Amino acid sequence: MSCTEEKEKLEQKNVPSALPQLLCAIALSFGSTIAGGWMSFSSVAIPKMMRNTTDDLEEEDNIQIDLHTGSWIASLFFFGNIIGCLLGGFVNQRIGARRAYLCSAPLVCLTWAMIALSHSVWMILVSRVISGLVFGVFQANG
Repeated sequence: MSCTEEKEKLEQKNVPSALPQLLCAIALSFGSTIAGGWMSFSSVAIPKMMRNTTDDLEEEDNIQIDLHTGSWIASLFFFGNIIGCLLGGFVNQRIGARRAYLCSAPLVCLTWAMIALSHSVWMILVSRVISGLVFGVFQANG
């Protein structure tokens, strides 16, 4: 084996793979997609929960709300977001942006599970506050 062939093999081994960067970019893109879902949730869900008549094909919804409760569902996300943005800088400095993002992933799943499994308005309200907190941390980390 010549010296140039050995050099080429060493260079090939030291070339970093693009796969970790690609996976990281996809994960951050999913995070942004989830954040968009959090913000648009109220525009889709509130009219459905306020509707008093149902079609024959749909089941009766357990949660019926009025306009006042709907406004709380929409706004509690942003109250949590204010607190989350303030906490986000501290969390970022303490554990780093990557770990903050990774630690927030289970909370993201929790908030969507709470909404999906909710049978009362208070669970949706708590979920909206938690999702606002998590989004604030996510937003503060860039």
